[in-house]
Amino acid sequence: THGRDYFECNVIVSYHLLKWRLFLQGDYKKTEQSQYYGVHQNDDGYNIALGPGIAWIIKPNIELDLKYDTDVDGKNELQGQGVNIQFLWVF
Repeated sequence: THGRDYFECNVIVSYHLLKWRLFLQGDYKKTEQSQYYGVHQNDDGYNIALGPGIAWIIKPNIELDLKYDTDVDGKNELQGQGVNIQFLWVF
């Protein structure tokens, strides 16, 4: 088999309020067809997801993010939703 190549683009728009940050993340992923012994499997597809979130800026280099992410459209890709928690420490 041959792995699927893909292109992914992530865009984030945010609004800062002192120690808080509100944001909306948009994700787009396009996958190419896979091959099995040189035969295309006709499994190319795409996925579009949106994720609103909130971040607490603890210090200038430390942040805690909470995001709800959901897939809004897609073809030949897993569709779902989830909650993401991220601790960011820039050092």
